[in-house]
Amino acid sequence: MSTQLNIRDIRVLKIHFSIGQAQNDQSPEEERDEAKVQFNFTAEETRGQEDEFLVKIIQSASLNGTRQLPFSLVLEIGGIFSFDPRPAPGQLERFEQINCNAILFPYLREAVSDICKRGGLTPIFLPPLNFAKMYSDGVFKPKSDDSPST
Repeated sequence: MSTQLNIRDIRVLKIHFSIGQAQNDQSPEEERDEAKVQFNFTAEETRGQEDEFLVKIIQSASLNGTRQLPFSLVLEIGGIFSFDPRPAPGQLERFEQINCNAILFPYLREAVSDICKRGGLTPIFLPPLNFAKMYSDGVFKPKSDDSPST
């Protein structure tokens, strides 16, 4: 029996953006440096109305610019997903880490680009990520238990 994945909500949860003062004392190599990017992906199981099983996925990107273009951006985006019927624990983890993250990530990418553009910077396009490969490579931390949190 196949499981149907439903998107309940996607929204920006947190934005912190700041631009600093450029410093002109760097070498040509430093001028070509790109923004440093760090990602964080979390999944949390929860209950909705009438004891409905839901999964909350949160993705965040932290970007720091160069001395030539000093800026910082922290952006967090979240999504609520439901399943019909609830998948088995092993299958649920795959849904959370691969499917839900792959659905949510384009929204994170677009928000980062748009915020940079609106802040007067050249838009920054985050690289596409292969969540299936990340999952098989063990990038995501395994859950300690499969019981839903409240």
